Amino acid sequence: MDGDRSRVGESRVEWICALLRDRETDSRAALRHYWRQVSDAAVTYGPLFFELSGHAMQGRAHAVSLRESLIQPWLEPLELIFQRRGSDGAQAAVQARISLAVARGLLLDLLLSGDRAGVDAAMGHLIDTELGAR
Repeated sequence: MDGDRSRVGESRVEWICALLRDRETDSRAALRHYWRQVSDAAVTYGPLFFELSGHAMQGRAHAVSLRESLIQPWLEPLELIFQRRGSDGAQAAVQARISLAVARGLLLDLLLSGDRAGVDAAMGHLIDTELGAR
């Protein structure tokens, strides 16, 4: 059952990883598209995501397995993006972690404020700032 809960997230990670491994893919466009998908889904599933994240932080038995799937698998595609942009491994890892944290924060902002335009603008700024024009 625990595997079923994280399957949707895993398929999203697999999809973005496959997309970003294709050297012809524009990372900025892929991230904008991905953000739209994730933020659209967050309107429905975000409260449950954050609730279960809290359960995982508290070590509740039903959510312990989420500790392994909520952070690390999401860092790989982000690290790949930054490495493709010229960052070394350590720098790419830091940039990936910051980007994931900002994205999660913006999802929380969206859920609490309902300000879709504001969070989309902030994510667009992050993508433009971190990836720049190619």
